[in-house]
Amino acid sequence: MRSYTMIPGGVRVAFEQARVWVGAVLASTKTLTSHKQKSVALSVARFGRGACLPAATLVAGVMGLSDVAHSLPQPPAPSPAAPTAGTKPEEKKDKKPEKPDRWFAVKGGTVHTVSGPVLEGATIVCKNGKIYEVGRRAIIPEGAEVLDATGFHVYPGLVAVRSLTVIGGEPPEDTTDVFSLQSAAALAGGLTTVVTQNTAAKITFGTVENISIKRNLFETVRYRSNDPGGKRRLREGFEKARAYLRDVRNFEENRARSPEAKAPDDKDVKSGDAGLALRLMKGEVTGLVEADELNDLVQLCELAEEYGGRFVVQGAREGWIIAPRLARAGIGCIVTPRTRQDADKRLMRPNGGTIE
Repeated sequence: MRSYTMIPGGVRVAFEQARVWVGAVLASTKTLTSHKQKSVALSVARFGRGACLPAATLVAGVMGLSDVAHSLPQPPAPSPAAPTAGTKPEEKKDKKPEKPDRWFAVKGGTVHTVSGPVLEGATIVCKNGKIYEVGRRAIIPEGAEVLDATGFHVYPGLVAVRSLTVIGGEPPEDTTDVFSLQSAAALAGGLTTVVTQNTAAKITFGTVENISIKRNLFETVRYRSNDPGGKRRLREGFEKARAYLRDVRNFEENRARSPEAKAPDDKDVKSGDAGLALRLMKGEVTGLVEADELNDLVQLCELAEEYGGRFVVQGAREGWIIAPRLARAGIGCIVTPRTRQDADKRLMRPNGGTIE
């Protein structure tokens, strides 16, 4: 009598059924032939694919019927385990090949650097659309596209800040006709960058790829003599911002000595004129000011000299009169050369503005 005391009940039943079934197979097959294989297969099909199949294979093997054991269907191989939480699937090792660098050189021309001296017979080397090196000893990489500019003058691209028709509005990538006659004419005339509304954009004929250079160029600042209330509020905002920055500096110094030092409250400089003044004083934004008359330009210089900040004047019709002072205050100007206003001879000072 067989003992199954150490085998769970369900497994014991499966083994018993398997033993009986294998015995029946042996009784019906006297010789190990292909007919026996078919019989076993048919018996298995009738018997089903329950828990007795592994047991039947084991019993057949124990009884010395290895060929019967091999003829029995085997349980399917386990499927690969799914990745558990916290584990990452294996990343594909195939990576897209990096694009080779694109080199372009302009050699032999008279290069006007604007920010430095004029270089005779110099070379400009560009990498992937950006200037990489400028000078007489600049090395041109092998395989670079070369343009011989001997006998020509080479200038930086011009910027049209007040552009209306060269490219579209905001966003320029959605509103620009990149095949327009205006774009072609602008590029032929040396324009490479324009400002549309409050976005600086490149003139990219035939494509809008990387057309936008910088968004939110300016924040509008109203500081004109015909709006004395606005001037007063802006100055009060600058005073609040300066007091806040002073308190911040004191807090930083005190915190080094006492960890319990309390940070200053910034509720008065979060918005409005004080918020704008704070952003200007911290150099986070550039203020755009509409001003033409000499008096307005002088007062803006005084504001910049007292509080700091970056300012750009749009118009500046009489800026030529105080150009050195505007430069010392770090104030840029957007001028339209074709704008003309004859001098008023009744005034006892220089005035007006012409291209001359």
